[in-house]
Amino acid sequence: MTNRLLARSAAKICVAYPGMDKYFPGEKIVLTGNPVREELINQNIKREQACEFFHIPPDKPVLLVLGAAWVPAR
Repeated sequence: MTNRLLARSAAKICVAYPGMDKYFPGEKIVLTGNPVREELINQNIKREQACEFFHIPPDKPVLLVLGAAWVPAR
């Protein structure tokens, strides 16, 4: 809902998937995908190693939350 409201004042809208023109104005859409650094893809790290590095008990669930900043169009 928030994205649709903010889309009105955005000059461009970067999306990860095709077909987003049903939610946003097609002329503003730029299909960027989800960029991922190569070194993140080719990791061979085990959960136990990650839990130890971040000091997380290995028996606890982990939730990753990502966000973005909105900059108004000029």
